[in-house]
Amino acid sequence: ESSGSPGAGAKEKGFGGHRMRKACAEDVKQLCPGVKAGEGRIAQCLKAQAAELSRTCSDMIRQRGKHR
Repeated sequence: ESSGSPGAGAKEKGFGGHRMRKACAEDVKQLCPGVKAGEGRIAQCLKAQAAELSRTCSDMIRQRGKHR
């Protein structure tokens, strides 16, 4: 109850949910290999590497940003 977010598994999904993880899986492997998942670390790493992201991942991140 500390997080206050809806859904018990919300934390487990972490970075962006299934579609985002699938779209950015290769980018994470290549650009953020040592980054431990959790607390937004992967998202921060990908943002820092924005110029190097694949088109699919970059588009997914932009779409997600519009919904927040």
